[in-house]
Amino acid sequence: MRISKAVIMSSKVDDITRAGLRVFPRCGYSGTTVDQILREAKVARSTFYVYFPNKRELFKHIVEEINTVVLGKVTAAVDDIMESFSVPQEEWPSRDALRQAFVDLMKSVFGYISVNDGMTLMFTVEIPRVDDELTRVFFDFQRGMKEQFVRIISFGREIGVVRTVDERLSAEFIVGGLFHLAASVVAGEILYDLDDISRQFVDLHLSGLLREGALADRE
Repeated sequence: MRISKAVIMSSKVDDITRAGLRVFPRCGYSGTTVDQILREAKVARSTFYVYFPNKRELFKHIVEEINTVVLGKVTAAVDDIMESFSVPQEEWPSRDALRQAFVDLMKSVFGYISVNDGMTLMFTVEIPRVDDELTRVFFDFQRGMKEQFVRIISFGREIGVVRTVDERLSAEFIVGGLFHLAASVVAGEILYDLDDISRQFVDLHLSGLLREGALADRE
């Protein structure tokens, strides 16, 4: 069976990307060289340069891949929650069901961050030091995350379960806390397990956003 050229190209890109995911956190952005990535990926120099003109473009590729995955998880969860509440009020899920949906989301995000802890730490610390374009990538990702929380807060206000708040400021608080918490987790400064972190993060924000008596659990 012949293997298509597209499949081979995809495999090589994956090999180089996985190597970058290991080398960049180990050596830091400045300390990483193309030679180190070549040895880790077990590919020829000419192969590397077919796909990436330099280490900076590989780093950008990795960061954008991580951004896409995390933002995709958040967007899908927000879509699911909004769909769940697009039914008659008497059929709405309980407060516990809403809480669990957000806890599951946070566990998914923090779990991904934990698996990619080295790149997460680089993302929160090193990206703004590389250049202006990568700094924009960092802020674009933050902006995308904020937009998803604005969506869910605005929707909650529309259906009457979220109290009157400034949606964008509330999203700033949530995403700012999420980024700070992620950095603290991967730096080993917070020793709680992912379940505890996710539940406490969600409980804090839900208690501040939901109207008193909203979504009271039903028998």
